[in-house]
Amino acid sequence: MNGEPGLNQKQTGKNQDHNHFRDLLEVEGFLVASNFTDSDTSMIRNMAIEITSGATSEVEQARSLFYWVRDNIKYAVGLNQDKASTTVLRGFGSCLNKSNLLISLLRARDIPAAFSVMRVKTREYFGPLGFERYRPLVSEESNHTYAQVLLNHRWIKLDCTDDLALCESTRHLEMQGEPVEFDGESDARLNLDPNHIVQDDGRLLENVDHIFKKKPSVPPFIIDIFNICMSYVRHNGKYCSTVKEIEESFFTYFETHHPDKYRMFRIIEDRNMSNTMKKVILLTHRFKQRP
Repeated sequence: MNGEPGLNQKQTGKNQDHNHFRDLLEVEGFLVASNFTDSDTSMIRNMAIEITSGATSEVEQARSLFYWVRDNIKYAVGLNQDKASTTVLRGFGSCLNKSNLLISLLRARDIPAAFSVMRVKTREYFGPLGFERYRPLVSEESNHTYAQVLLNHRWIKLDCTDDLALCESTRHLEMQGEPVEFDGESDARLNLDPNHIVQDDGRLLENVDHIFKKKPSVPPFIIDIFNICMSYVRHNGKYCSTVKEIEESFFTYFETHHPDKYRMFRIIEDRNMSNTMKKVILLTHRFKQRP
């Protein structure tokens, strides 16, 4: 079983009740609501009950909630400053939004759940969606949020970011497109190349409200491009046999159906290319001046 050590599995003697009380205090912070993790609202509580109606154990409840969030909330890029209940209404969300919703639903069923944040190489993180043409538009590194759940005295990592429809359209291109499955025991993590993970200490966080409150660092226009692309690939990726074919197909669609945004993209693209060429010319000039 993967995951991190959680509560003590065996206790004997007079210390059992004391240790049980201590353990409850240790996980209390992973059961409470926060401003964005609104697990105490009637909407989230009723949803959690409905989704887990056929489950007979905490493990089955956790699996039901995981798959519901994975596939019913479509993955979208961007820092949406939404409560869990708002993410449900939108029907889409980022890794942060989807993890927040899963954690809220788990806590609504009195199952301890936590946030964890890893640092990844942004361009490689997107896998088959890391098109060459918009790679210069993203930062080299970024944060990726996932959930952890306490089951049978162990913390298990859960990453419900990629919805099944998106995976089904990209899994034939790269291993990273394979859907994440959760058996109730092992970590359910994205199929990331370990070389693309900068840092992941698995630290358990009670809430990430401080992240939600941050101002988005990426311009909304760039976010729009990514999400238009995400939607296009979700519906058309399975008809392409290579990443390059999907990229060419998308930008043809983008130019035709979103001409204004495509023109803006070309301006930014040309500006980036111009800056890159200036750097190359400068470096070449310096090299030639060397004795």
